[in-house]
Amino acid sequence: MVAATKRKLISDDAIVVVFDTSPIRNLAHSTEPEWVSIFSRMREDGYSFSLSDAATAELLVQVRSNRIPRDGYERMIGLCKTFLNEHIPMIPGKIDLEAIIGINNDPEFIEETKHLSHQAWRQLQNPLSVYPHFGPSLEELLDEERDEWGNFLYRIAEISLSYGIDKLESDPEKAHEPLATLLGKHSFIKAEIEPSMSVRMHLETRYRLRQMFRSAKLREAYSPRSKKNRNDGIDVDMFRYLILPAFVIAEDSGFFDSLQGIESFQRDWFIRPEELARRWINGERPRPEWPVET
Repeated sequence: MVAATKRKLISDDAIVVVFDTSPIRNLAHSTEPEWVSIFSRMREDGYSFSLSDAATAELLVQVRSNRIPRDGYERMIGLCKTFLNEHIPMIPGKIDLEAIIGINNDPEFIEETKHLSHQAWRQLQNPLSVYPHFGPSLEELLDEERDEWGNFLYRIAEISLSYGIDKLESDPEKAHEPLATLLGKHSFIKAEIEPSMSVRMHLETRYRLRQMFRSAKLREAYSPRSKKNRNDGIDVDMFRYLILPAFVIAEDSGFFDSLQGIESFQRDWFIRPEELARRWINGERPRPEWPVET
């Protein structure tokens, strides 16, 4: 087996854990859960806890709009300080993740990624302060993510036709697997990394394709722009953290339900905080690992 490409910013020995919004937000609305103190102990045992960029944006938007009370928010931040990795408290997504796993080896880019992490943490600690920035507001960026999800499903449906796969004639619960295999053979050709991106994105690819096929159903079709599903475009970005590899901490039942029926070695990498804490307390020291054969 070829050795995995070395990770940047976070040691390969560290067990990476990334938070979705809900487990952190809930710290502002409830008494301190037991997993907080356990995670602080796990940090001393080689676990690296960080916020996702989506969680950072959503928390800032919600506290600024008074959906999170200030006293609860300050308590939330205080608890986060007990377990987050102070060297990279937030892990930026997309191209920054590709830099961390070794696709982009530009030292300046790596330093910029680290800078973004610390800048985000400073903003979270002082959410009402005004920071100079360029580009859209956080609210606009989140809306762009929501819209992009629907656009992606349209584009991938067009690609499936080029492989001779008609989404209207396909079983959503089965057709995603062969298409994922085909895409894995033709995607990320220029990404010289071990394991390959098709392995690193095993669950994400299958989830995205299955939702595309579900959106084409004649009855009870999946609608990415419905009120019920409007945040799926934000949630889907959480899959990308699996390429590190990493556990992703989430609490929404709907999120876990959406993974049912997909066969992937990464499916259990999405985990509730109580479950990860329990497994560590029981002596398992769980970590996300690549398949032996990649």
